[in-house]
Amino acid sequence: HYNPLGENQSMRCAAIFTLCLLVISPVARPDDANMKDTILKVLAEQYGRAAVTGMTFGDFTSSANPSYLEVLVSSPTGSGSSSRHISISRDGRYVAESQFYPLNSSEWRDRCANAARSAYNLTGRDRVTVGEPEDSVVSGYQQGIITLIRGGESQQIGYNVSEDRRFLVFGSIFIERSPEELRARFSTAADEPEAGAEDAPVTIVEFADYQCPDCAKMHASVEKILPKYERKIK
Repeated sequence: HYNPLGENQSMRCAAIFTLCLLVISPVARPDDANMKDTILKVLAEQYGRAAVTGMTFGDFTSSANPSYLEVLVSSPTGSGSSSRHISISRDGRYVAESQFYPLNSSEWRDRCANAARSAYNLTGRDRVTVGEPEDSVVSGYQQGIITLIRGGESQQIGYNVSEDRRFLVFGSIFIERSPEELRARFSTAADEPEAGAEDAPVTIVEFADYQCPDCAKMHASVEKILPKYERKIK
């Protein structure tokens, strides 16, 4: 029999069920192969191709930070290998050099120190000092230095902490930028020193340390390249 009330209830239940499916569906993320490629690319850009040669990956698993996944990577070292966790945001945008550690906002410094003791195998006699964090280029995070003193020797390691003091990661967080973003980021400002043709199809942006011998070698190479490829390089 036709029952208007019953029909309306059925339609309403169906609509609510569909809405629930939309809410709980997992957020799409790049597949594992793309995640691995992104990690290899970012680390190679930072440390050179040799740093990622022979690197192998375990399975991607959930991170303490729900916005990230983590994976155990192994790299050859002489006759053996070394392993560490790398974290990558679920959208493939950010790559962190370690796993994420959960913090307590009211005791975040103590939690940072305890995490460093565990990660770097420190004893109770070793000292850990967590430096004041400063602004970072990574949105929502600040960066700082942790000083480890063991056996009379001092070691400094970088760290990133979320602005809400909920998560810690050792090392750096790198941003995977698109070619358009890179061009915008490294575009030469009008008041910066430059050489070569303004309309050159290739632009080289040099970041140098005046006390770095490798930077000095690079500068010598650039001085040879510019006249050789006149009007092609700025």
